[in-house]
Amino acid sequence: NLVALLRQEQPHIVHTHTSKAGVLGRLAAWITGVPVIVHTPHGHVFYGHFGSILSWVFLQIERALAWITNVLIALTAAEKAEHLERGVGWADRFAVIPSGIDIDRFKRVRKAGKVMPEWFDCPPDAIVIGSVGWLTDIKGHRFLVDAVARLKQDHPHLHLVILGSGGQYDALLHQARKAGISQSVHLVGHREDVELALAGMDSFVLPSLNEGMGRALIEAMAAGLPVIASRVGGIPALIKDEKNGLLVPAGDSLALAVAVRRILSDPHWARTLGQNAMQSIGTAYGVSAMVRAIESIYRGEQWAMRRTSRRMTIALFTVVMGLIGDAAGLTAAPATGQYSLRAAIHVHSTMSTGSFSLESLARRAEEQQLDVLILSENFTLRYDYGFQPLEGFLKYHVTFPSVMEYGVQRFLDEVRAVQDRHPNLIIIPGVEVAPHYYWTGSLLHGDLTMHNAQRNLLVIGLEKAEDYEHLPARGSAYSFVWGWQSVVNGLPLLLLVPAVWLWKSQDQRYSDWKGPTFRLRPVLAVSLLIACVVLMANAWPMRMPVYSSHDGTGGYRPYQALIDRAVERGALVFWSMTEARDFSQHSFGPLGTVTVKTEPHPDALVLTQDYTGFGGLYQDARRVIAPGGVWDQLLKSRMVHEQDMFPSLIGEVAFHGTTDPGKDLDRVYTVIQTSERTAAGILGSLKTGRAYAVARGDQNILLQLDEFRVVNNGQSAGIGETLYGSTSGDIIVRVGVSAVDGKPYAAKLRIIRSGHVIRQVEGQTPLQVELVDREAQREEWINYRVEVVGRGGELLTNPTKSTKRTSSSCWIPSSSRKTNGRIVIASGLRRDGSG
Repeated sequence: NLVALLRQEQPHIVHTHTSKAGVLGRLAAWITGVPVIVHTPHGHVFYGHFGSILSWVFLQIERALAWITNVLIALTAAEKAEHLERGVGWADRFAVIPSGIDIDRFKRVRKAGKVMPEWFDCPPDAIVIGSVGWLTDIKGHRFLVDAVARLKQDHPHLHLVILGSGGQYDALLHQARKAGISQSVHLVGHREDVELALAGMDSFVLPSLNEGMGRALIEAMAAGLPVIASRVGGIPALIKDEKNGLLVPAGDSLALAVAVRRILSDPHWARTLGQNAMQSIGTAYGVSAMVRAIESIYRGEQWAMRRTSRRMTIALFTVVMGLIGDAAGLTAAPATGQYSLRAAIHVHSTMSTGSFSLESLARRAEEQQLDVLILSENFTLRYDYGFQPLEGFLKYHVTFPSVMEYGVQRFLDEVRAVQDRHPNLIIIPGVEVAPHYYWTGSLLHGDLTMHNAQRNLLVIGLEKAEDYEHLPARGSAYSFVWGWQSVVNGLPLLLLVPAVWLWKSQDQRYSDWKGPTFRLRPVLAVSLLIACVVLMANAWPMRMPVYSSHDGTGGYRPYQALIDRAVERGALVFWSMTEARDFSQHSFGPLGTVTVKTEPHPDALVLTQDYTGFGGLYQDARRVIAPGGVWDQLLKSRMVHEQDMFPSLIGEVAFHGTTDPGKDLDRVYTVIQTSERTAAGILGSLKTGRAYAVARGDQNILLQLDEFRVVNNGQSAGIGETLYGSTSGDIIVRVGVSAVDGKPYAAKLRIIRSGHVIRQVEGQTPLQVELVDREAQREEWINYRVEVVGRGGELLTNPTKSTKRTSSSCWIPSSSRKTNGRIVIASGLRRDGSG
């Protein structure tokens, strides 16, 4: 029928849209000899949504149809690039024309303020996060639901409204019910009055895994909403991160939660983002501009005269090798008295669950040329399970070696004694603490489970026994408090009153006759006394833990309480291995099996505050350190609002012994840069992030950072430092990395600016790079960090910060100094497209 229609109408131009219509329409137009064939793919054809096999088929079809297509219209430059990268079409056959939107229609809706439509079905005080899009997997709504679930406890008024229909409707509802937020997730279906929905939202999120242009995003920006979107497709062309919206990695629900939390925590900044978003959507996305651009395509006679022919693209690769300038004296020499100390962090001895004594650990550390040993002995490892309501009598408990069992003062004395015997090694005491665990299920049903026994924090640097003893953790006396439950526990004492009365009344002589009732009184008195003793023994101690081991609704409150107490006492506190999973099952014969598990908990970094940092490099999978991920979101948020209070990264070796193959003290370590070779200097540098982490790779190689400086107008700053007054001139980033043994190994180096990879270099060590960052936006705060990966190992740095603030309004670290000279080295490097 389509072929017959085209033969009857004999059009000069056929313009098709989307994949299915594009296939049928273009084939029919080619069969009937239509002179000009134009196609707008609108993305989502070969990005994996339909599965790998179908996506490959679609790709081959698009490649073939490109031969008979005169013009391919991409909605964004990114969409054009994606087609060309996959061999679909040729550059001179592409035009980039954004889809036309009635911008004024959406700009008008916010003038009257927030007005929630009734069909939102949200309470009047709801904080509404909204999204618009087809309910399909490619739109990523499941990550948005997960993000809202992570935030709901701290933001009880938060609601999610999604407009759209599709096959994921039931799956999203099931996900919301499973997360316990079904009353806060509203799937309102397809709506034509999108502008009314935007008028009722506080912010807009587009969590797509791929997006051609992001029409719904443009509408939300035109409406003046603060927007958050995935860094995919054409979206980065619309959103300038931190300026008119926030960008997050696709498929990362935790990074999405961090971004939403930033919007919620600073309403003034959110309004500024929304205003900037509205101003950034100009006439280029209007209907008139689209019509004019497409009309110019239709009128272009060159398309009708073009004949398809086979083409070949020839790529020319150029390797530039050279050295500019005199290398000697061009790099800034380290200041006098600066130390780079190798520290093994998270180490256990026989004082808790380790297999080496502290003396043996000290000798081993010196043999491996480590400078610092930071202990993380288990603070307390006592686990109890009681059968309610007789928990006092029907209780089973398990204990493992810990500092509380060993003795806190004895632990500190041992550290001092070994330190005296090894003056060249700095030993810093610390403990690993799991503040809370809880039980679910029952032995009778075979599903008894202990949760979060390995949700740990590292508390480092406390020197007094009383400081440790006051830490609020299960198993510690200071985790018990007086409360209403204590009153309830003490109620059996009231039984003493009738017991005493009954006992005394037997001595009274009201008559000479003593009947059966009289003889029962001492029996009743003794019975009441025994009941009182039994019930009090069951309820002892009368003080109760703040958070019950049968209650998992406390969230991160027990952990925040520990952080607050430890920081108050002067400790550094690091979240430990937040993405590691712990799972084990233990059989108790006829009583059944007990499961012990701790799920990954990277959301701890978002939902707690005032901690020093986290373990970002250890022998397990990690996502929070991905460019643009959770860590980068936190860095941007904390630098803007708290300046120096940003979470720093350390490497965790988690050393208990050498039973695991390849496990040793120097498998993962942290290089700490300090001006003082003392415990105080080391703790101060860890607190400010003057450190980087290193891990051995498959080839048992260790990397080292030879240089990492950020330079502007003669001033420079290193890891954990701040470059002030960078308002003009180029920002120069200098990085040098080599292997400890000096040999060449394959490695990939990335320079990351505020979550964006701005340079990637692949080559053999040593790698030396100088980047002139002319594209850096002179924002209030930006940061640079370095990531190196390869079979030779892994290296991650803490950020170097840069701000346009002047030295007169900020404290300048004494290590900031003048540098002279300039070096550009590209010898032996292979650069990718971003270079």
